[in-house]
Amino acid sequence: MTDLLMALLFAVRKIVESGVEGKRRIAKTYREARSLIATIDHDRGSACPRIEACLKHFNSHKNADDAVAAGWMIAAIQERVSERDLYGWRRKSWMRPCTSSSCPNRRRRIELSKRRSLQQA
Repeated sequence: MTDLLMALLFAVRKIVESGVEGKRRIAKTYREARSLIATIDHDRGSACPRIEACLKHFNSHKNADDAVAAGWMIAAIQERVSERDLYGWRRKSWMRPCTSSSCPNRRRRIELSKRRSLQQA
């Protein structure tokens, strides 16, 4: 299964397993995530910074076994899908490497690549 599908299944499972109050909390968190996303500019058309912001919150809530993680994940998925560039999404991670120069993941990959080159030389 793809990463995107697994992420969606995680969110759906959390929603289904939650009671009425849990569902309210997830919905409230989703609205908070959408508000946060609205404050983050698209980086040269890439939703990567927005997705990463959601995933940061998602990970902290998931690690605490808090059902509101589902709200953050749904917002991240929505951002990924709204890019309207899902060609080949089954073959690659839904959180594909960002091509933007300001993307923290891209900068980290470049730094790691440079270190590897230096170590091999």
